[in-house]
Amino acid sequence: MDIGTNETSDHAISAFASVYLDGAKRIHQLLETKDDKLHCSLMIEEGAIHSESAWARRYPYMVRQFYTG
Repeated sequence: MDIGTNETSDHAISAFASVYLDGAKRIHQLLETKDDKLHCSLMIEEGAIHSESAWARRYPYMVRQFYTG
């Protein structure tokens, strides 16, 4: 999983970024405690928004996780 700290779907609502970030953290925690065989990483990029350029910066990390776990 990955998320930026400035992701939002409505810039008029200032709390959206924290709602998304808190939700991602909760989902990550639930997945981590679900099963000993399941490993879920969470990468949080400070200041990043929901965009292709932000995903591209985090893509190499995701690929490494697939192959090195």
